[in-house]
Parts: sequence; C-alpha cells; structure tokens
Amino acid sequence: MAAKFSSSPPVRSSVAILPAAMAIRLLGPADEEAYEAHLRRLSTHDRSLRFCGGDIPATSPLRRDTACLLIGAFVEETLRAVAELHLIPAASRPTGEAAFSVEGGLQGRGIGRMLFTRTLERARDLRLSRVVLICEARNAPMIHLAQEFGARTSYEDGEVTGTIELPAQPASENILRNVVMSIAHPRLALAV
Repeated sequence: MAAKFSSSPPVRSSVAILPAAMAIRLLGPADEEAYEAHLRRLSTHDRSLRFCGGDIPATSPLRRDTACLLIGAFVEETLRAVAELHLIPAASRPTGEAAFSVEGGLQGRGIGRMLFTRTLERARDLRLSRVVLICEARNAPMIHLAQEFGARTSYEDGEVTGTIELPAQPASENILRNVVMSIAHPRLALAV
C-alpha cells in the first residue's frame, strides 16, 4: 500500500507527529536501490538543499569504499528519510560530517530530529569528538535543528557550518553496540 502525503505545508510543533508504521535502522549495501530511489523522490528544491546546490552523486556511499554510516527511516517499508555520517580521516580530532534528507510529505513531523538523535548516538559510539554539518544558508530547518542539538554555527559565502562538540565517553559504554556495528560495517571498525 502506498503512503499518502498531504500537499499542505508541514506542521511544525514541539510534538512529533510520527507515522504509525515507521522503522529506523542502519543501512547496508543491500539498501542501495532504496537509498537511490529515496534521493530521486526528493523534490528539486530538497535535493538542492541536501547537496548544497548540487545534484545526486554518481555513486552512493553504500557502494563507495568510504567510512560512511547511513541510518534510514522506513515508512510502510519504504525508505523515506536518511541520515549520513561520513568520517573525516584528515581532521585533527575524530570528526564526522552529517547530512540529512527527509522526503517533503514527511518534513516537520519529527523524523529528522529522530535521525539526528540516532546520528549523534552513533557518533558517540564511534568515539568521535565532534560532528559538523554544512548546508546552504537558505536551509533554515536544518540550521534550526542543528542549533537545537547545540551546534555552534558560522556563516561564510552562503553556507552555514554547524559544529557539535561531543562529550568524552567511557570506553566501556555501549561496547556491545560497537561490536555489532564493527561486524555490520567493517569499514567503520578502524575508526573506533
């Protein structure tokens, strides 16, 4: 059964209006088609916001040999929103860059906030010390969400960079989840 989306503007409130049939999980290589279909369903405007004015990359992070973790929100078994956490190996401190995409009919319903929370949890699991987000200055919802999570923002040349400093975490915390992530995503095991 196909999901029905309203053409009315999204409801913005402090109370999440999440879809009843929603699941959030890590994405793997088997999800590549669903990920690419999700990106194609984004409006031109939303794709431009997601890729800072550019378009969908030729190869997905699920196919490239990169240290990238993707978390997907499935509504009625269809991937409708994605959070990406790309590890930045050249950074002076363990750092990840986060990016988010939520299909238009589901924006403003708390899904981005849930994905943001999960992304920061995974960043802590990977013992990153900070997460950065880069978006266009016109992407007010993303800027607002990043600031809700404590991001320090700076503006330059039409782009906004948000930096979230993560607290140090005891090595024993979430050890089982780290082991499971290392098995499911071996490319990320080196970053732990």
